[in-house]
This record gives sequence, C-alpha cells and structure tokens, in this order.
Amino acid sequence: MKETARSQKLHQYISWGVLILSPFLLLMILSACLGQNTLEARPVWLDELCYWRSLYSWDAMGFDTGFNGMFEETAAIGTLGNSGLGHILIYGWFVKLLGLSHNTIMLGNAVWISLAAAVFCLVRRPKRFVALGLSALIVGYAPIILYSVTSMTELFNYALMLLYLTFLLLYQEKRSPWALLLCCLTVVFGCIYRPMYAVLFIPVVMFFSRYRFGWRMVLSALAAVALSALCWYLGQLAAAPNAQGFPYHLIRAESFDMAWHMLLSHTKANLLDYFHATVSPMQNAFRWMYMTLTVLCLLASFLALERRGLKPVRVNVGFRPPFFSCFLLLVAAFALTMMLYEAYDWRDYRMLAPYLWLVIAFFIARHRFTLPVCSYAACLAVLCLLISSPEGALVDSERFSDPIVPESLPEIVESIAYDPDAEDPFLNTIRTDVYSYALMEEIDPGMGLQHGWFSTDTTGRSGWILTDQLKCPVTGYENVLDTGDFKLYRQISKED
Repeated sequence: MKETARSQKLHQYISWGVLILSPFLLLMILSACLGQNTLEARPVWLDELCYWRSLYSWDAMGFDTGFNGMFEETAAIGTLGNSGLGHILIYGWFVKLLGLSHNTIMLGNAVWISLAAAVFCLVRRPKRFVALGLSALIVGYAPIILYSVTSMTELFNYALMLLYLTFLLLYQEKRSPWALLLCCLTVVFGCIYRPMYAVLFIPVVMFFSRYRFGWRMVLSALAAVALSALCWYLGQLAAAPNAQGFPYHLIRAESFDMAWHMLLSHTKANLLDYFHATVSPMQNAFRWMYMTLTVLCLLASFLALERRGLKPVRVNVGFRPPFFSCFLLLVAAFALTMMLYEAYDWRDYRMLAPYLWLVIAFFIARHRFTLPVCSYAACLAVLCLLISSPEGALVDSERFSDPIVPESLPEIVESIAYDPDAEDPFLNTIRTDVYSYALMEEIDPGMGLQHGWFSTDTTGRSGWILTDQLKCPVTGYENVLDTGDFKLYRQISKED
C-alpha cells in the first residue's frame, strides 16, 4: 500500500510538471511540426512590432520619448501608444531581468502560463486527470497554438485566466476574504490591460452573493461596475486613442441619439459577419463551438442527466448556479465583442477564445467532465482544420528567418537625430507607414513612432516623416533623404 501511495504521489507530481511545462512542450511540438526553431520566432505583424518597439524604447529611455500611437493622437498622460501600460506591466519585469531580444515577448508569454500553472498546482493541488486535462487544453487549443510563436499578448490572456480560476475556486470553496481579494485584483489587472475583462466580475458577484438575488448581489454588482469603470479610466489615461476602433468614434458622437444608432448599426453588422460571413474553416468551426458551448451551459443550468446504480438514465430538473454563471460570462463576452469590437480580421476569435477556454478549464477543475469531453471533441475538430489548412502565424515564413535589412538603413538612422532637450515630444516623433523589425531595432529608442495611413488631417505635427512615397501634401517639411526605397522629411516649421 505504501508503494502504491508513493507511486500515486509521484504520478501526481509528474502531471503537475507536465502542466507547468505545457507552453514549452507546445513550442517543442510546433518546432518538430514546422521544421523551424520556434524559440527563434521574430515579430512580423504591426501589432507585434509596436509591442516590441514600445518595450525597447521604455527599457532604454523610460518615458522620455516622442509620442507613440496612431494618426498623431496622444495619450492624456505620457507618450505611450495604443496599448498604454499593458505591455510594460506584463513584460517589463521580464525585460529588466533578462534583457530584450527578438523572442522576449514570446518567451515571456510561455513563462507567464508556467507561473500561473505553478500557482494553480500549489494552491489547488489538482489530481492527475485535472492537471493532464488542463495540459491538453493548453497544448491542443487552436487559439493558443496560433499565437504561441508570436510577440502578441494573446497567450498572457490564458495565464490571467488560470490565475483567476485558481483564486475563484479557492473563494468558492473556502469563502476566504484573501481569495476574494486576489480574485478581484486579478480582474482589475486584466481590466487595466483589456477593459472587456470586466465581465470576469460576473462569476465573482454570483459566488459572493451565493446565487441569491438581493441587496448583496445588487451592491456587489454596482461595486464591480464602478471598479471596472475606474480601471478603464485609469488605463486610458496612459493609452493613446485608437482612431481605428469603434469606441473611439462612439464616445465622440454628436448626440446620444446618434451614438445609439451607431451602436445598433455596428452590432447588427457584426452579428451578420459572425453568423454569415465566410472566414477560414477553422475560424468558422470555432465560432460554432463557442455558440454551442454557450447553449450547453444554459441547458446544464436547469437540466442534468443522472444515473443511479442500474437504473436507466433520467433527466433531473433543477437550477445549477455554476453552469449559469458560465453561461452569463460567455454571453456577456460575446455581447460586448459584437457591440464594441469587430467580427472580422481575427478580432472576435482573439477576444472570445480566452473565455471559452476558461469555462472548459473551470469544469475540468470542478471534476465535471460531460461538457469538457464535448469541448475536447470540438477542440480536436478545430485543430484538425488548422492542421489541414495552416494559417496565421504558422505560415509566416519570414518569422523564422533573419530580417531583411534595407541597404539604406544606416543612412536613415544616421539622418534622424533625437533631441534630448526638446520641449515638445512631437519633435522626437516619426510619422511613418513603413514597418520592419530591423527598422524599429535601429531607430533611436527615444524616437516615438506614429503609424497609420497618411492624410492631411492626421499628418503635420510630427518632427519627422518616414515613408516609401508621400501619400498626401504636407507643408512645413523638407526632404532630407531619398534613397529610392525610403523618403525622409524633417519639419522646419508648423502650420499656423
């Protein structure tokens, strides 16, 4: 018996190790499948390059830089870009400890998931099938696979969800005020980084009020709304406005009536895109997987299949609050995505995937396996579609090769002078529509970068313009360099 108990303990520890190392196991598996060393993946997409460049500038200059962002829109406080403090809060400690390289964000994401898994194991001490089930959910979940080799913040979302799940379950079982505080702090951190994470307060409110409608639920819900609004406000102070986002235009509507019609029109368009627009087979399958699991959570909130002994299976009717909390969470996340974000260009896929993962992980951790088994089958189907038709980061060949360095790059870098005494940060700002890792690595870290298409309304404040071809007329600039591939302009005066 002692040997058996010792063997079971060893197997449990091994399962914990598998869970903690699962993000790195995924990278090893992808390396074998792609025939590339995923640890050498470089940022390629504009979002990746902006995250990397922001960390590079912050690490070298702090906040004493030019303005970063889009269309020469500036943050209320500081010079940070559209992501605000999020990427610095998430990866800053990693950069200060190990330095910044081309794969720092990707490795930081994997470390975050490992740390969250370690906390889960220490606090929950999960059984083997729970730890291995969550490991499979990390290694075999298509959204995690797609973004695991990128310098996006997507994988951090799953670390956040795992930490949230740990403290939420602890509070649900122990009713510890410390568990409640840690759970709320996790949501607050998420809200500052991504405002939509306010929906994570829904299960907290449900558990805190013991699923009973009354003053306890109403007051806690109001407190959650107020705290979410405060987090959003504080987060936006250090973030440059995203002029391409729908919320930017919504809050600037001329009247409430116009804002209401804009919201209805935007939501309708997103719903049509979600249910009727054709995207990739993998994305289509994920959309239906999300909706199916949402419906199953609703049904499981009131119906359950039970079997006692040799008696036949029967339907048991009764309210099951945990399932209903998951249903509300999925519906709220979907509703906010349709109302305020987009249902194209991978936006809905990226926004909704962490919530679906959280619900599946919740039932695994609670030892409820009917829905997870169905979800695993759906995940396998989505994964098969991804394998049969790879897309996204998995087909970016330049991601795993040395960056192309323009021959004129040294001349460009030498021509742009950072002015440490400039009173206006725009004098140390470059308006550009050309992007590359080599360019962002070589340009002085004190220079801020303003992205987006050129127009007369969004060009003219920056001290420098770097482009392949000037897209609109500008005044007050002189051409200081023309290499054929690039044109560099310097501001000599500002328009009155």
